Amino acid sequence: MSNTQQNQKPAYVAKLVWVSSRDHLANFGAVLKATPWYRKLMGRIDVPEGFPQVVMGSRVFPVVYLARGQLTVEDKEIKFQVRQDDNADFKSLPTIALASMPATSYRNLDKSLSFVANSDEVAILGRFQAKQGSSYYAINWVEMKVPSIQHPVLLCVGGAGPSMSLIRQETDRLLEEIRSRQT
Repeated sequence: MSNTQQNQKPAYVAKLVWVSSRDHLANFGAVLKATPWYRKLMGRIDVPEGFPQVVMGSRVFPVVYLARGQLTVEDKEIKFQVRQDDNADFKSLPTIALASMPATSYRNLDKSLSFVANSDEVAILGRFQAKQGSSYYAINWVEMKVPSIQHPVLLCVGGAGPSMSLIRQETDRLLEEIRSRQT
């Protein structure tokens, strides 16, 4: 085995990464702010036409991201592949949990947002946290500029249900994996 092969880090794969933008998070915050607290409790949020959302039974909720998919960091390559299966998050839940959940689907996600970049061409602009008025939505994002995308993107390792608490920890790991591949 050569020294190059011995020094290579194993690939890092995050199976669920959310991609957003500052503009989208501002719009998300405006949707939440315009909704009275009692309507939020009932799951009766007025989500604008075309806005990314999750539908659970008869309830509609806006989502903080524009796209979601898998991010792989291998050697110096960073690759994001958008997820085409809208309900993959829920298929991994135990059957008993699925039986108690209303039918769930996502709408208006960007199914074309994918990129491949060399880690040295990616500019990490820092951390970003939108002020959404609820600690549940106070997510620490990694803000980066990818050469093939006009505006900076926000990335975080996503979650659903009980795994929401792991978002910060896994997003920190994502940031360290990208930084460790840069020269």
